[in-house]
Amino acid sequence: MNMRELSVLTIATVVVVFAVGPVGIGTAQETDGGAEIVFENQVTDGNVVTVASADLPTAGHIGIVDTHGILIGVSDSLAAGEHSEIEITLDNPLNEDAELRTDLKAVLLTAEDDGQQYNGSTDPHERLLLGDDNRPISDTAIVTVENQGTLGSVDAGRANFQIRSVNASSGDQPEPATTTVDIENVGNATGTQNISYTLEGENITTGSGAVDIVFALDQSGSMDDDNAVVRQELQNFTNRLQAENVDVRYAVVEMERPTSVVQNFTSNVTETRAAVDQILRASGDTEDNFESLNRSLALLSEQGRSNAQQIVIDITDEGSNVDEPTQEELAERFNQTNTTYIAVTPPGDQDPMARYSPSLQKRPLANMTERGVWYNLVAGNFGEQFTEEIAQGVVDVSRENQQELTLDPNETATVTLEVNTTTVPSGTYNVTVATANDTASTTLPVGAP
Repeated sequence: MNMRELSVLTIATVVVVFAVGPVGIGTAQETDGGAEIVFENQVTDGNVVTVASADLPTAGHIGIVDTHGILIGVSDSLAAGEHSEIEITLDNPLNEDAELRTDLKAVLLTAEDDGQQYNGSTDPHERLLLGDDNRPISDTAIVTVENQGTLGSVDAGRANFQIRSVNASSGDQPEPATTTVDIENVGNATGTQNISYTLEGENITTGSGAVDIVFALDQSGSMDDDNAVVRQELQNFTNRLQAENVDVRYAVVEMERPTSVVQNFTSNVTETRAAVDQILRASGDTEDNFESLNRSLALLSEQGRSNAQQIVIDITDEGSNVDEPTQEELAERFNQTNTTYIAVTPPGDQDPMARYSPSLQKRPLANMTERGVWYNLVAGNFGEQFTEEIAQGVVDVSRENQQELTLDPNETATVTLEVNTTTVPSGTYNVTVATANDTASTTLPVGAP
């Protein structure tokens, strides 16, 4: 590699297998076991990536999916069985300016439907195939993009933050635990990077900077007086997150019976605003508020990124018409999955909320949820609350597990990351620390109070 510069980029590179078969869009399907993908760290010119091996349960394809869930490359057709060294040409080359900091996953998907080709607008989550453990089959890789030009002067260099050691100390709730990381800048330029961690255990993962948000929206006739304000404030909200450079995806769920998903997760803000506008301009009838929250949590489970903080924003002027699931069941699900719940409703003593018992209202549900917060939909300063307080709360959530570090060339520093044990159940967790160039893991025991 003499006289060549290497840009090491930890990318969220999802390898996706498209199985050829009769399964239709929108339904997750389980495989009969044996499927496997191996995607190894590699050096590439940015145009082609190589999947080391794959065992397909049926004929299909392998695809590469970016951090926003969009396909960026698909292999030629592959027969069922074992394959090795599968080269996949990307639709657009990777380069040193690309935003490639989050690990992606390898997942199995169903085939093209009715001959429809996969393209950049395809959402791979619509065609998920699951393994025996009912989870997507996945693998990750660090891809190094090789600059074919000659290595310039030190002024044209770059930082390269490598993790030399990582250690975690156990913590008994509610006391915090700590993860200590030694990091060295082996590059030839001063750099500043976010040092983040992901905490992963049984049925729970905390994020490392990315955020997945579900808007659960009420389109019933009683919201007509509020919808214009809600539309405007949701636009201001998304503008604020864009300005703060939050790695965010949105999904939209409507409350009208039967509850349905209007938009699956996307990072496309224009599409999200159109979906919100579609709901809030269509006056509906009876709404199932609690069931819409249940569907929102299911959507996060099915499509949410493992490295993302999960948030549900619930906007309605009424309580739930039915108690299935109950407040207690919903609160337990929010807490078990470490999901932030933001309820935007009137106070319980104001119409039309006043006709609902406390067990069917959203403010008590927010109070029962460890990461729950309530905002007054009919407050005079609602717009300011949504644009400032709620948006800032999401920004804060996105930065919970991060710390900024600046290093000169050949400088080493020790970073201490504090883990809040009160937001996760007791147990043993895998802690993965990441810079823009490297990752390392260790285990962390969290004890009960």
